[in-house]
Amino acid sequence: MAIANNVIFLALRNAGVNGVGQTPLADDVNDAFTILNAQIGQWSLERKVMVNATALPQFPDLTTDEPFWDPYLHVLLTSLAVRLRQVYALPPLELDVQMAMAAIKAFQAINQQQIAPIYALTTPTTAEPIIYLALRTAGRLNDTQSVASTSKDVADGLGLLNALIAEWNLERERTVNPVTLPLFPTLTTAVSFWDPYQQALLTNLSVRIQQATGVQPSPVDLQIAVDNRKLLQAINQQQIAPIHPGVPSTCLQVIFLALRMAGRITDAQSVSDSSKDVDDGMSALVSLIAQWQKKRWLTYVEQELSVPSSTGAQYYTIGPGMDFNTPSRPDSITSAYIRIMPGVPPNLVDIPLEILNSREDYSQISVKTLQTMPAYLFYETGWPTGKVWIWPVAPANQYGIYVTVKAPLPTYTAVTDAFNLPPEYLEAVTTSLACRICAMNGQVPSAYLMAQAEMAINTLRQANTQIPLLRLPGALGLHRYDASLVGPGLGRAFILNQDVVLG
Repeated sequence: MAIANNVIFLALRNAGVNGVGQTPLADDVNDAFTILNAQIGQWSLERKVMVNATALPQFPDLTTDEPFWDPYLHVLLTSLAVRLRQVYALPPLELDVQMAMAAIKAFQAINQQQIAPIYALTTPTTAEPIIYLALRTAGRLNDTQSVASTSKDVADGLGLLNALIAEWNLERERTVNPVTLPLFPTLTTAVSFWDPYQQALLTNLSVRIQQATGVQPSPVDLQIAVDNRKLLQAINQQQIAPIHPGVPSTCLQVIFLALRMAGRITDAQSVSDSSKDVDDGMSALVSLIAQWQKKRWLTYVEQELSVPSSTGAQYYTIGPGMDFNTPSRPDSITSAYIRIMPGVPPNLVDIPLEILNSREDYSQISVKTLQTMPAYLFYETGWPTGKVWIWPVAPANQYGIYVTVKAPLPTYTAVTDAFNLPPEYLEAVTTSLACRICAMNGQVPSAYLMAQAEMAINTLRQANTQIPLLRLPGALGLHRYDASLVGPGLGRAFILNQDVVLG
């Protein structure tokens, strides 16, 4: 039986305060009773800050049996004897001190194993068990040291945990994955989203706790935390749809594909639709198409413009809303002819016009106002409106004038505009645009990317280039005859005995 009176009698004898057969004085017993309960109270305080949360019962009086202590009488006797020798100013006995310390350690260890852990072995669904496990991983808790749920350690742990998740959200806002990670509003609120990803929270929070408490995390802890964070990001990136799915059909989709080719966005890094990268990409796309518009082999078709009936003017304007109406002023005229009026369908007579390629050639004409059947055309490439000069001047209402120019490529004004080019242009535009984006960001495009762009442009050249029949001036031919199908203009329209009538 665990009765305080018996424990005290034996402890006073073990301490040498009372001899064999000597009955303790009442004051000695009362003092020993107080020391016994004080000792148990101290042990309870120690256990409150340890994993073992069991409260140790004190003795209410000298004669009441306290069954809890039945297995641990040796602990009470040895430790109380050491305390009593201190109280009575007796020198400590080394053997007694060692026996008392060993008994107390065994008692604490046994009872730590006999009670359930603070949090049962289940998957944590709230912040509190996650924080406790992270504190243990960080070395703030162990088998002999714990903290209360209202402690500063736990409060700081919750703050660090939510700060960690908020930082991951900022990272995800700049990545392909736009899913928002939920925070923990309180210690006890369950957040089911995190059920599969506890390891990422535990390892990363443990590292943050160590850093916050002035402890340098080990390289192994750091690497595990980094790996778990990357795994979490990668898994969730695969679970969501791409930002712009399918074959690019708008300028924005083309720009995003070019940004990916240029390495500006990856599976772990993206940009918003209104970002500076997209704005710069749009500017580069517009300038790229404007350059291609001037190259015959990069425009997929030519178009014919006409003035159905001559007006007697020396020149005709060309451009938006002009005599020759086209969305933009062309940089050159590739061919031209006049149609004699009135014609008798279907046998309409067209006379090709020779094109003077420079103002200097046009200036050599002596009588620029001569009116008769036209033979030459000079294109003055003004801006924003060009002028088409005809010589001789076509009399009013006697000829139709037709010119051929490169058809305009799309003029983009917004990222939402349709791409609106043949399929073979997609590869050439995206790879060429990617090279320009690299240059804008101070990077050198990879050899593979530049080779892709070159091959794609060569494909356009092969598809778009049209080579006319070779024609030589009569003076250069072996036989002075016209090598064209009809004759290049009035100057080659009539031949007599292989001599040009009007040359």
